[in-house]
Amino acid sequence: MTIVLSSKLVERFVRLFLSLMLIVIGGLLFAPTGVPLRVFSDADTAKVPPDLLVAARFERLENYAVRLAISDHVEARGPGMPEPEALLTHLRGRLLSGRDKMATFALEHGYVGRGIFGWVDAASLCFAKLPEELTLSDAATLLIHMRSPSRAWNNQAGDLLERRNALLLEMAENGDVSTEAAAAAATHPLVHCGN
Repeated sequence: MTIVLSSKLVERFVRLFLSLMLIVIGGLLFAPTGVPLRVFSDADTAKVPPDLLVAARFERLENYAVRLAISDHVEARGPGMPEPEALLTHLRGRLLSGRDKMATFALEHGYVGRGIFGWVDAASLCFAKLPEELTLSDAATLLIHMRSPSRAWNNQAGDLLERRNALLLEMAENGDVSTEAAAAAATHPLVHCGN
């Protein structure tokens, strides 16, 4: 009798769990946020140089992508106001598009400095290169600019060099790039998009 009772309890638990999952998924897909459901789907990861995508993945640019998407599609509420869209947009992005598409979206739309938006413009205007020619060193420098675009990096080149090399070292320690590639990238001269 207890075996039948426990199997009924398990069956009820499974039904309850599945019902809750349907409610969560339904809410995730259909709750209004103001951000289009597939906002990250158009991001083209094939165009991004591999080193830049690896660096963007390491820097977790998907969180930055969520902020960019919300700022493009949701009316501002003022400083310090909660953004309930953020969690839903992040979860939708991860489920429907994936981390790489979200990181690519951030790379395509992120502010670099001096009125430059996106990695393609930064390649030509900051690094004087074609987008596909960006190196690992350029990728690390570009991500630092995206993380702190308002800083006047041209006045703090030593700090920028230190941060770029620290980022490269962290990527190597994390296994995202080889130690040799990180060491070689750290020897490249510093190029920056100063304000």
